Amino acid sequence: MSMRRVSLVLFSLAAACSSSGGAGGTASASAAAPARRGNANLISEAEVQAILGQATNAYDIVERLRPQMLRPRGTSMGARSDGTGAAVQIGIVVYMDDVRVGEVGNLRTVLATQVREIRFISATDATQRWGTGHGSGAIQVVSKR
Repeated sequence: MSMRRVSLVLFSLAAACSSSGGAGGTASASAAAPARRGNANLISEAEVQAILGQATNAYDIVERLRPQMLRPRGTSMGARSDGTGAAVQIGIVVYMDDVRVGEVGNLRTVLATQVREIRFISATDATQRWGTGHGSGAIQVVSKR
């Protein structure tokens, strides 16, 4: 292969890598990529502070930063019996400073200025921590004390 052809092939490879975000193209690829927010199961204190002007309560914070936390996860999110034979949907349980406050809608009662961080806790971890009844997981709000 001639030297000119080798140079042309290398130039083509470099251009392809640059446009696909591969080696040599990381600067341009990272400039176009959205900012990384970190852990999908944690909204940090810094993130809460950054959104305070746009969110008035904990539900708004979660909805804007990690909306997937509001959707039930896992395979055990089906129905269970409540003793009357009726089917009851198992939803995500909300805790504020380790005190059960109910369902996801109750996040609207927690002022954004009171929130230090918010975590999604898996069904398994929530059950180990707080007992049964967490088939869809839990949201833990840690307040500023």
